[in-house]
Amino acid sequence: MTCDDHDFIEIACLYNYSIKVTTRSADNYQGRALDTQYNQQRQQCICIICDEQPILIELDTIAEIHVLTPNPHFSYLRV
Repeated sequence: MTCDDHDFIEIACLYNYSIKVTTRSADNYQGRALDTQYNQQRQQCICIICDEQPILIELDTIAEIHVLTPNPHFSYLRV
């Protein structure tokens, strides 16, 4: 993941955008971006709220992110 990609993820978290995340294994998650943090295995993740539950998605597993909240920053990120 490039620094630019990471910056876009940070923007999504900063503004709590609603996002849809697709992983390389074709899993889909939709929720509100909260923050980046490390899981118990010390892998960097994005934390999203999905059905009122926090979910950690490893950044290295992300294939693409669709931003569902209209905004001036970005609407799609392919990693």
